[in-house]
Amino acid sequence: MMLLWLFAIAFGVASSLAPGGQLPIRADLASRVAFPLILSFWVAGDARKRRKQLCYDFDSFIFFASPIIVPVYLFQNDAVKPRIDTDEH
Repeated sequence: MMLLWLFAIAFGVASSLAPGGQLPIRADLASRVAFPLILSFWVAGDARKRRKQLCYDFDSFIFFASPIIVPVYLFQNDAVKPRIDTDEH
């Protein structure tokens, strides 16, 4: 989780310091590779911590399909619990 925060901070700083707010091509490419890689490490580590058995090469699957797989994983494992307030006052 710490890598995810460090990536977010580094990306924000790099974007704000770049001329016109546009990252250079190499930095943009590095960020497009680093973000799914960090997400796959995070999900694999979370699954190990929860002692959940994942399918073979699941981390590669996360790398290539992270916008779909990460939210599904989070909701299946109660990592994100939607809160609905049903209290009537």
